[in-house]
Amino acid sequence: MTMNNFEQARQLFTQGIACLNGGHYAEAELKFQQSLALLPDRVSTLTNLATTQILLNKFSEARASAQAALSIEPNSIEGWLNLGRAEQHEGRFREALGAFRQVLALGGPAAMAWKRIAAASHAMGDCEAALQGYQTALEHAADDLEALANMGALLNELGRFSEALQYHDRALRRNAGNAGNAGNAQVLSNKGAALQALGQLDAAMVMHEQALAANPTAAESWSHKGVTLYDLGRFEEAVVHYDRALALKPDYAEAHSNRGLALKALKRLGESVESCERAIALKPGFAEAYSNRGLALQAQGQLDAAIASYEQAIVLKPEFAEANWNQALALLLKEDWARGWALYEWGFDAKKRGGGHRQALAPDWDGQVLQGSLLVLPEQGVGDEIFYSGMLNDLRGRAKTITVCVDPRLVPLYQRSFDHVHVVSSRELEKLPPHDAQVYMASLGRYVRAQAQGMNAVRTPYLKASAERAQALRQQIAGAGKIICGLSWVSKNQEVGEDKSLRLADLRPLLALPGVVFVDLQYGDTSAERAALLAATGIEVMRIPEIDNFNDLDGLAALMTACDVVVTVSNTTAHLAGALGRPLMVMLPEAFGLVWYWHAGRMDSPWYPGAKLFRQQNPGQWGSVIPEVSTALRVFADTSSGAPDFASPASAPTATG
Repeated sequence: MTMNNFEQARQLFTQGIACLNGGHYAEAELKFQQSLALLPDRVSTLTNLATTQILLNKFSEARASAQAALSIEPNSIEGWLNLGRAEQHEGRFREALGAFRQVLALGGPAAMAWKRIAAASHAMGDCEAALQGYQTALEHAADDLEALANMGALLNELGRFSEALQYHDRALRRNAGNAGNAGNAQVLSNKGAALQALGQLDAAMVMHEQALAANPTAAESWSHKGVTLYDLGRFEEAVVHYDRALALKPDYAEAHSNRGLALKALKRLGESVESCERAIALKPGFAEAYSNRGLALQAQGQLDAAIASYEQAIVLKPEFAEANWNQALALLLKEDWARGWALYEWGFDAKKRGGGHRQALAPDWDGQVLQGSLLVLPEQGVGDEIFYSGMLNDLRGRAKTITVCVDPRLVPLYQRSFDHVHVVSSRELEKLPPHDAQVYMASLGRYVRAQAQGMNAVRTPYLKASAERAQALRQQIAGAGKIICGLSWVSKNQEVGEDKSLRLADLRPLLALPGVVFVDLQYGDTSAERAALLAATGIEVMRIPEIDNFNDLDGLAALMTACDVVVTVSNTTAHLAGALGRPLMVMLPEAFGLVWYWHAGRMDSPWYPGAKLFRQQNPGQWGSVIPEVSTALRVFADTSSGAPDFASPASAPTATG
């Protein structure tokens, strides 16, 4: 070799370093290759070439360059780092782990190596190893920005949002001088996602807006803000933000899936299905997209297709609480009792039961006869408690003693109705003595309603109003030769109440029927609607001032018992009237807002034998329902045999029509 060749190779190497530092990677690669043509065994040139090729996304070439360097110098730390990075980018994560561990063995930069080990472990699905890797990296370099940011992002992914916030904040403090850079924008966006998951929606919006101000071209930030807008009920805006994300990143599967969920909320069901299917096409293993597609299909009335979509989500992600819960509701809607009740327990993990928290005051009951004390825990919402309490009579003889916790408003009514249990207010739950076993009220379904024949146990009313109070109310309301119809027309359910409700004025064809006195059973202030109806039509819907329809449920039960028939939408009124055995006409939505216990297609209820169901023919349209109910009520009025027997509410005539 001549000195001229050596000097020329050195000059080319120096030029390559300058190009690399200046961001001119293609020129740097060429200079390093030209240098190697003159001096092929230079480890420093090979390692810098590998570094450059990684920056150019030429990963197979980088791997070859790193291996060439290591063949000359097996203990080259830079060679092992480059080899690991190239292997990682090529998806050869196990090989990458081996390379990074070799860096540690040679005494290389520990923080760097542990970060790379964490990233490779995460890519392999080993989140615990990834967490340990980032934590170890931070033990070596407490302010390492990449490790802090990645640790926060990983904790977000694992649903450990409170912990994630600590790392997001540490990363933001570490990078406070670079508020406008892309890395900071990503951390702000991730912090917003954590705040959103914790229910701090206003704070989340602030983070998303700061992230977008820092980097308006970040698709993830647009999508994260869309999720928060969705949780705020601002569905149109959410779709706009998902569209912005997709304009920047058309193959962003998560944005397509979330867009589908927002479109479903807007009742744009065909578009919703298409958006979810686009997400699935981009990411075939995307369980959330299958679950979201199932919701849209179910809203379209395609129940079997929806169940199949939920099932696919569960196959891909067996512990996916939302998918298991969605499938439970769909199966119960189809009266597939055994499978539906088994999956219904996922409601706690899906945060649809118990506020997402399952209390453990005693061992779970297994459905067997218990030679001890059984505690029955309450469900969310008084309507659900009334509905599920229809299974309490099935507990006779199944435990030595039974304590049932319910909403305080239900205690007097339940104490009168169930002589085989001790009824206490849910406010007293923490003061109760220890029990031998516990069961949530809805969980009784697994043991007493797992087969269709189990429905025979609810063929009689299970709640009993005060006969004296009901009789006094009857005398107060009754008009000569007229039947009394209790009326409720609004659901206050936060998620689907609007889909289940109508206006009092919508019921004018019904209210115009002669020979009927209408009584207001609706909870909440209805004075404006009743006054407007009276002014426009001269029709009065009576409100009984001494009965608080929301707080005095024992009084409301007596008022319903004083009625000959109850007409209502799907709400607490329907459950209470059904449990009392009153003749009942329930107006139901189609798909949107249809709760599983009204089932699919049938015009009667296996839960409430006195009920007749009237269903929308098209989602959101009550036009066909109200005339049908009016006809049924007219027939009922013509065939009613008189005042009810207050001692035996089941003897009242059944709604027909």
